[in-house]
Amino acid sequence: MRNPVDLTSLKRPWSFKDKTGQRFGNLVVESFLTRKEGRTYWICKCDCGNIVTVMDGQLGKGVNSCGCLRGLLCHLTYKEQPGRMFTAAKARAKRDHIPFTLIPSDIVVPEKCPILGITLTKGKGQGGHCDTSPSLDQIIPGAGYTKENIQVISNRANVLKGNGTAEEHFKIARHIEGFSSGKI
Repeated sequence: MRNPVDLTSLKRPWSFKDKTGQRFGNLVVESFLTRKEGRTYWICKCDCGNIVTVMDGQLGKGVNSCGCLRGLLCHLTYKEQPGRMFTAAKARAKRDHIPFTLIPSDIVVPEKCPILGITLTKGKGQGGHCDTSPSLDQIIPGAGYTKENIQVISNRANVLKGNGTAEEHFKIARHIEGFSSGKI
């Protein structure tokens, strides 16, 4: 790999902004590489650790990782699909204007749902989701996708949890319990 170029040492001023240190998806621009045929190329480091060369115009507009997420999204089993959950959560965070500080390795899919105790499996329902599909949950809804505020639970548990508060869930549970026992 070539040594990074000191932009201040170039004789001719270039018509591009120095992007060193900027983040584009999972890529962080490490240094300027070269300029060829009017195109600027940057050396970038992916969150997974790989180093890649990316053309300026592609940063954030199609190239957001070294390619590691593409494999996660298309070919892996449910146990290895944190990339799908990562990408979807990132899009939701952007849409909802909530914090997003995750990297793909922050998402760990357990064997069983920690709430319902059911075995997690790849779904075959609508959109590939069923009750036992793994689902990324914000522990405190609206607090964002941070390592401390996520867990992977079953789709069923996530649908039941929704955006209700603990108090609302207790009220529902007490109501169902009373109805089942004939007290209501």
